[in-house]
Amino acid sequence: MISQKIDRDDVYVLLITSIFFLVGLFLIQSHEMWRDELQAWLIARDSKTILDLFYNLKYEGHPGLWHLLLYPLTRIFSSPVAMQYLHLCIATTSVLILCKFSPFTFYEKTGLSFSYFLFYEYSLISRNYSLGVLLIFILCSLYPARRRNLITIALIALLLSHTSILGVIISITLGSSFILEYLFFNRNDWIAGGHSKFWAALIVFIFGVVTAIAQIKPPTDSGFATAWHLSYELAQAKTLLGVIADAYLPVPNFDLHYWNTRFFSNSFTFGVLSIFCIFIFSLSLIGRPIAALFYILSTLGLLLFFYAKYIGYMRHHGFLFICLVAALWIAPSSNKIKCLSKNQFFNLLITVARKLFIIIIAMQAVAGVSAAYLDWRYTFSQAKNVSSYILLNKMQDLVIISEWSPPAIGVVGYLNANSVYYPERDIFGSFVKFDNKNRSVTDDLLLSKANEFASENSKGCLLVLGHPIPTNYDGLSIELVFQSEPAVLYDEVYYVYLAQRK
Repeated sequence: MISQKIDRDDVYVLLITSIFFLVGLFLIQSHEMWRDELQAWLIARDSKTILDLFYNLKYEGHPGLWHLLLYPLTRIFSSPVAMQYLHLCIATTSVLILCKFSPFTFYEKTGLSFSYFLFYEYSLISRNYSLGVLLIFILCSLYPARRRNLITIALIALLLSHTSILGVIISITLGSSFILEYLFFNRNDWIAGGHSKFWAALIVFIFGVVTAIAQIKPPTDSGFATAWHLSYELAQAKTLLGVIADAYLPVPNFDLHYWNTRFFSNSFTFGVLSIFCIFIFSLSLIGRPIAALFYILSTLGLLLFFYAKYIGYMRHHGFLFICLVAALWIAPSSNKIKCLSKNQFFNLLITVARKLFIIIIAMQAVAGVSAAYLDWRYTFSQAKNVSSYILLNKMQDLVIISEWSPPAIGVVGYLNANSVYYPERDIFGSFVKFDNKNRSVTDDLLLSKANEFASENSKGCLLVLGHPIPTNYDGLSIELVFQSEPAVLYDEVYYVYLAQRK
């Protein structure tokens, strides 16, 4: 009887994981990568050494684990499509661990596997966040045997902190929960032969957090998200309600520009409802204080970061939901307060929380399937189409002039070009450097540089821009040779001009 149950469970895990992977494999064929995806690829590709890689990451606001994975990949494959396959494998492994080791029901696991963040945001869009989700799920799967796996858990937490600033926050809150559990629950039972393993794990954990923060700390000339919001602002507080709604109810609008939109447009109402959900989940976890502590600390830590430093987008807000999943995952294996198990009010809270969780999962699954369908139906970014046009017409050897962002990065990535000319810095380059030294770009400056490069090559040069420009310039013939259709990203549409000397 037991072996039959194990067989059925294994078949279920294989089935859900296979469906997830195969559908994802189909969908990434039609997902056109955007600038942030290809920025990471270009940094990894054009960094000559590992030290050079970390130098180029200074302005990214992320630690380097994802880029370290891409670094050898760029030496093997010339196409950034390889990154999409790697990313899909990471996302599929997360679903495999969820289905195999989590304590959720069959329906909950299925809904979670095809939820907005796991099925779409952290699967089809190739960013470093999926790696963070995988490591969180690995930590959750190791939690029941944490006393035997302290060093392994510390190493995984170290890696988690090197995925993103969100990973740092979650790693800190999870590590704090472990420390408090060690101090207050069955301390003498943690390690049979003494506590040296705990202290070794703690050193590894602290080392991971410190080195991650050292990488994230922006240089003095950083030009991205440099301000702090440390005082109370009503507008910022209202925006935070939308952040919570994004995390728990990320259903998009059903139109071309669906990404980072809310079908439930009243973010205040749904934000308040989401706060109510957080309150219910927190109370229902009190009987498992370590799980409750992790959930409350991680939620507050993320919200504080969104409020004080960077409000972010739906892909960032999704980690609030991932923390809820993680807290409910580890709760059954956490130390419990026995006196609460017979309390009728507490048991009612658990029932309400469970039903709320099922409703949220159902909404997440609707959002995930909807977003995946919309990604398949619409062109996410026109960078791939522009690159195809340039290659088809054998224009890739011409000097390409392009504004720094958004137009250039996607085109450079798909062209596999070494560089384009960036008038913002008067340099040839590939990836963007987010410092404060860029100069403003005018149409006159673009046309002046086009005139200069066209005079050096009888075939002329290309201007790949995100807006139309005048086609009259003394001594220069300027022809609009390609204009892209609209895209999901309204600012990743392109105008391609061929500039030649008359």
